[in-house]
Amino acid sequence: MKLCLWLIALFLTGCAIIPTPNDFPPPPPMTPIVEWPQATATAVIEPRLRPILSSDMQDAETFFLILKTSMAAGDDTGIAKLVKYPLHVKLGEENILFKDQHEFLDLYEKIFDNDFISSIFEIDESTLTLFPDGVRTGTGELWFNYFCTDLTCSDAQFLITQINK
Repeated sequence: MKLCLWLIALFLTGCAIIPTPNDFPPPPPMTPIVEWPQATATAVIEPRLRPILSSDMQDAETFFLILKTSMAAGDDTGIAKLVKYPLHVKLGEENILFKDQHEFLDLYEKIFDNDFISSIFEIDESTLTLFPDGVRTGTGELWFNYFCTDLTCSDAQFLITQINK
């Protein structure tokens, strides 16, 4: 009998060790918001030009080949990522300014129609011309330039800067 009472007493003291929800301290008081958060301007890295050296022309030819491959595959979003915005596009007598990829993709079919794509495919990569303001394809259908991708300009990529149709 003593053993049974001793086990019951041990069991009851063991149960008292397990915390119940009321044993936890109350949460700290809520801190009221005194001011609304203010929107602050954040710095955006604007791609800056990097001079194109004659040794970079092999990279320019590769970029143009990738661009032609994307056109053949119908990769409109891929081409839109290869554009430096804002982009001025000359469609006949009309000059259009595209501020971002969404605007560009809305008129992609109008810019890259079959005639324009076939004229781009007739241009050989080895006939790209280097000018002070970028690389010209053919008679100026496309222009692209070299832009830094980081602050130190240790890495750069070509981006389309002008489309003339």
